Amino acid sequence: MEAAKLLLKVFSRHRNFKLFIVSGTGSMNDVISALRLGIADYFVKPLDPQQFLATVKASIYERRRDYYNVSYNILI
Repeated sequence: MEAAKLLLKVFSRHRNFKLFIVSGTGSMNDVISALRLGIADYFVKPLDPQQFLATVKASIYERRRDYYNVSYNILI
């Protein structure tokens, strides 16, 4: 999985990023490897746009919640 090298490079610099993979192939080994590396989710083509959008929205909501919780805790 060549993407694993790229993911490791990105995560080494930006650990707080949420990354999603959209792939034309989805062997179970690739999916498990990507999730172990820290990928937020793995989608196999053909992509279900509603599922993808719901996952991205949930990730954005989680990120905002975590940001504001940290900001709030700093003020206390």
